[in-house]
Amino acid sequence: MASGIFIVPLLTLVANVDVHLAIGAYFVSTGIVLLVALPPMRVATMAVWFLINDDRDFALIAALVLAIIAASTLLGVGSA
Repeated sequence: MASGIFIVPLLTLVANVDVHLAIGAYFVSTGIVLLVALPPMRVATMAVWFLINDDRDFALIAALVLAIIAASTLLGVGSA
């Protein structure tokens, strides 16, 4: 789905349609946000799923992976 959002603005650029340029930029921004947000959301969902199924070892691993993703995001923002 996220990669499909890139198609609309690219088609408008190929067709030389300048009318909906702001909408195209919105679609590209939305696609980038989805590409960045989906992996942490997947890890968080799996952590909850493991807790529901009483698999605490994998829930702990998923929580640690989510903490690593959060820490790298927060540390990466300061260095940019």
